[in-house]
Amino acid sequence: MFRSFALAVGGVLALTGSAAADPINTHEQASFQLTNAPPPGTNTPGNVINFGTSTTGFSFTNNITTNTPPPPFGGTILTIGHTPLTTYSQLTGTTIPVTYNGQPLNAVFAIRGTVSPTSSPGSIVSNFQVVGLGIYAYNTATYNRFDPSTWGATNAAGTTLNQAVALFGAKPPEQIGPGGQGDPANSFQPASSVNASSLNNLGVGQSQGNFLVRELTGGIAGVNWLTITTGQLPSPNFVTAEGLHLSSNQELALATAANTAFVDQTTDAGFLALNTIAASLGGFANLAGAGTAFATGFGAPGDADPFHFAPGTAFSGPGGGLNSADVMTNISLTGYPILEQDVAGGGGRVPEPATLVVFAGMMGVGGLVYRRRRAA
Repeated sequence: MFRSFALAVGGVLALTGSAAADPINTHEQASFQLTNAPPPGTNTPGNVINFGTSTTGFSFTNNITTNTPPPPFGGTILTIGHTPLTTYSQLTGTTIPVTYNGQPLNAVFAIRGTVSPTSSPGSIVSNFQVVGLGIYAYNTATYNRFDPSTWGATNAAGTTLNQAVALFGAKPPEQIGPGGQGDPANSFQPASSVNASSLNNLGVGQSQGNFLVRELTGGIAGVNWLTITTGQLPSPNFVTAEGLHLSSNQELALATAANTAFVDQTTDAGFLALNTIAASLGGFANLAGAGTAFATGFGAPGDADPFHFAPGTAFSGPGGGLNSADVMTNISLTGYPILEQDVAGGGGRVPEPATLVVFAGMMGVGGLVYRRRRAA
């Protein structure tokens, strides 16, 4: 079973609902599917808790409210990014390469949120309401970390979303830990720090974030790719979901000719892929016409059109900060399998029919079914 995995990642699912009691999410041991050959495929052996660590992830963030460098802080942001998965880590310390049917996997994410107006230079805080995360097989021969059309999430033209090995959707901000049988040190996170991240716009060091996502099933290659194997609390505690706690580390990357070459024209496959991932994985609405769910164009810092993606090129903004509200980052994630449980036994968080929204773009990939199970 796995304690955690590392990836560079964000919902396909917009979720609201009433809760009889605030759920907690505990880190648990899990197994991950290595093949889909029946029956029922091959899973990782042993007590594995980790899902790899990667330093090769990259993300693009478009502040669609402004391109002007802060302060003032604020605005709606759209982030598309990825991180290749590297290793599963067992309790024994053994690591296993992450593959599926012999292919390497990449975590691709689409997240939408808001920048807190109370942020300050050196610590821009964002809270995210929509997180879509897909696990995709990718081709190492054509892969380029700066080219979204090579991440495995889309076809080579960047116009169509590929079938995912696994899909995850957003969970509300909820407490993480303490406890659990896959619990690492310092795993506790209050609900106030979940689905939130910080970024140093002065370019000094790494910044952190925490996200909760639930596993979805249906229309995907590796149904039950993640299976929690420990951690169910005694009856009548109510298990309502299994998923991942994603702990992120990111740092600013200044825009250069090299890292924007695949997205600086609206006809680039990479630029088209950003919009496809935003629409079909994240469920974002078009900004202005078809195929504009992430951006309508590419621009330089100070571009007057906030819908243009205009990433910062230097630290020459107010107070020495980045010279644009749009950013790019190097990003890595560590993933911890989690169970959501209602510790009061009051029924957990159950989505109401009117508030469970699966975005149409993802339905086009084959449909999603929210999976819910009761404690034995």
